[in-house]
Amino acid sequence: MALPRNWSNLGRSESSLWGECQGSGKQPYRTQIDLSELAFKCSCPSRKFPCKHDLGLYLLLDAEPTLFNSGDAPAWVNDWLQSRQQRLEQKAAKPEPSPEAAATASAQARKREEKREDKYFGRGAARSG
Repeated sequence: MALPRNWSNLGRSESSLWGECQGSGKQPYRTQIDLSELAFKCSCPSRKFPCKHDLGLYLLLDAEPTLFNSGDAPAWVNDWLQSRQQRLEQKAAKPEPSPEAAATASAQARKREEKREDKYFGRGAARSG
């Protein structure tokens, strides 16, 4: 996937990297990387993350940086970056849980873990810890 012949519309900006990779589908896969947070997105159907197209684009930048045009990102990249930024801001705006709520969540997580252990190892299995 890091071969230049597979890629078109390669570009980069200060905060992002993008390209289109011709895969097995009719349309090329749109691949983009947020360089400020090192996040990946690809339009391919792969369940792996990052997918081979994401990694190929990143490796291609290292091997052939002159292939990438500098400039403004296309709309599909900007839309993704803006969406990521909004999610990060919403996450940051959420209030921290109270110590009581954190303790309750921790206790619930321990109970779930114990249930999984009982289910996996069977009742009466010795627990370490």
